Amino acid sequence: MLVADGSLTRFDAEGTPEHTWAPDDPEWPRLAIRFGLRSQPRTVTPAGRFVEAAKLTRPGG
Repeated sequence: MLVADGSLTRFDAEGTPEHTWAPDDPEWPRLAIRFGLRSQPRTVTPAGRFVEAAKLTRPGG
């Protein structure tokens, strides 16, 4: 089962969690491929200039 925080949990036949792998676990990429996921480096918001939204004006006015 894929959890919102990115961890993967395996359940036994009774539905009890057997094991959980966090995204930083070395086994995580091997298991995550079943969900179509792959390990990627963490991203950050780029620093730099931000352009403010232009004000819309009517032609001629």
